[in-house]
Amino acid sequence: MSRLAHVMLLCSGLCAAGTPAYAHASHGVVHIPAFYPHEISIETISPTAAASEFKKNALHVYLGPEPHFTEGVPEHLKPVESLEALLVLSFNPASKAIEKKEDRCAAAAGIVAALATPSNDVVLSPYPVTPFHPDYLQHLDRVEEAKTRVHAQATSRALKFKAQGERAKALVQSRWALDSTKWDVQLEEVPVFKLMSSWGGRLGPPWMKEGWFHAYRLLASGIDEPEQKWVARMFYRRLAQGEYKDAREQLDLQRRLVANLVQTCNRMVVGYTLRREYYDDSYTGVENIAVDSQLGLNSPVFVRAVKLKDFPWNGELRVGTNEKLEAAWNPVAGFTDPAGRLIWSSIGDQALLPFPTNSSWIPNRVESQVETRSAERGFQVARDAFVPEAGTGTLLPVEAGKKSVSLCTCVPMGIQSER
Repeated sequence: MSRLAHVMLLCSGLCAAGTPAYAHASHGVVHIPAFYPHEISIETISPTAAASEFKKNALHVYLGPEPHFTEGVPEHLKPVESLEALLVLSFNPASKAIEKKEDRCAAAAGIVAALATPSNDVVLSPYPVTPFHPDYLQHLDRVEEAKTRVHAQATSRALKFKAQGERAKALVQSRWALDSTKWDVQLEEVPVFKLMSSWGGRLGPPWMKEGWFHAYRLLASGIDEPEQKWVARMFYRRLAQGEYKDAREQLDLQRRLVANLVQTCNRMVVGYTLRREYYDDSYTGVENIAVDSQLGLNSPVFVRAVKLKDFPWNGELRVGTNEKLEAAWNPVAGFTDPAGRLIWSSIGDQALLPFPTNSSWIPNRVESQVETRSAERGFQVARDAFVPEAGTGTLLPVEAGKKSVSLCTCVPMGIQSER
């Protein structure tokens, strides 16, 4: 079999849709070394029902909010934490209460100080890059500086608040009354998956999990249009297209991008929420758990690493989710709901998988081999080739006659490429 045939066989995938309430993603027909369970069952169940199923050892993993345990968390369950959402504070441009930049920044700092006693799954931090972002250490000094600007006392202004998201509403209502009609300030809970959802559950760009990228998607709308275009041209596009000389210039672009996004205080990230998911750690449960820092257990690395303790190379993995199955469930429109994402992680057979804690990739039974040439020689690009658009991932046709200075081939592990 030729190398091309090997690659085509490796990259082919099976796409299947189940009923609205129950779905299977089975690997019982062919032997795939990357998987341990031969069958994965996904059920839509409520947090209350999930607690009951866990107690009966009838469920291995639950994706979604914390199950409603009436008598405390059973000893055989273990939690894992990941970044669930970012809390974004924004000011109503039609409000006359706070018009100046200095007043908005001062009010935002006072609001964060007033919310200084959150629940155990909410963390207040007035900077858009969190410890769950792979570039957190690159912004650590800015994080600490932002914390020092938080006022010691809550704001004294008589502001009217609006909130989106259950935890955002709970935070606001602990200090102020909600007024969704004549509001001055809004606290919004933005799920981190929505910041990575432009690619319909498919493999996105390598910087999809970076803090600077999330900051751009969250805060760019808060600056004036001329400045927004300037920031996109000077920083975002250069980062997305790799237009920097070295790692030092890349880091400088990332920090300058975030600095320009937060300076007006029109929109600010003031904290983040944690996702706490549970799995069964008993003898009949699962082991070898890999958790993505931002996707949690609903990630390709989890489903390819998890093992059943009683049937290490066989058996059924039982997964529950509280979300309804509403996505299109096809590779074009996307497997975008939680169950669909897990199914696509199981049957999509991507060549590369997102690394759990950073923005690099893990080879999935393939090895990439890169060959480079000078710009004069180059490699002729095929007439029907496509290239991802920087920033969106949209596949665009390549102009006729174009050449590439590098050629990357994807070869199954253990098979030598032909030279």
